[in-house]
Amino acid sequence: AGRKTLQMLWPDVADAHGQGKWDFSTNGNYWAGKLDIPCIGFGPGNEIYAHAVNEHVPLQDVVDATLFYALLPAIVAEE
Repeated sequence: AGRKTLQMLWPDVADAHGQGKWDFSTNGNYWAGKLDIPCIGFGPGNEIYAHAVNEHVPLQDVVDATLFYALLPAIVAEE
């Protein structure tokens, strides 16, 4: 559902990147690894600025993430 949502919103990005590596971390490693619940790590901004002194997120990233979060439940419901 996450990949399909990405493809609907940003086809060139989804095609170029597909499934990739994220240098940040979530609790997804527990949910997916221990409980076998599929997880995605997704959010606005660049992880190198997260939880840092100069943490910031570009406004367009927040808008784009909002589109993703709004569309994802509908895609999950279809599957």
